[in-house]
Amino acid sequence: TKANMGKIVQQLDLYKFNNGSYPTSEEGLNGLVERPNSARKWPDGGYLPKVPLDAWNNDYVYISPGVEGPFDLLSMGADGVEGGEGSDADINWRDVQ
Repeated sequence: TKANMGKIVQQLDLYKFNNGSYPTSEEGLNGLVERPNSARKWPDGGYLPKVPLDAWNNDYVYISPGVEGPFDLLSMGADGVEGGEGSDADINWRDVQ
């Protein structure tokens, strides 16, 4: 999950470099797979081949703009809900850098 988050963040940063902003919350991570109307530059095949799931087959939570920066990217852990401890703990991409 942490490795996938790093790859997603790299592609989000490349998207921003090419387009001037990150995908919106509405566009979500799908904005890296299918070209949003707001995208000015788009590589062949998109930025990601598909939207990945976390290690527990749950969707990542992507919010842009984020609470603590330009975007938030989270995994809700094994239980798929906010909070928790151990394998159920949330993983924030800022904590894995």
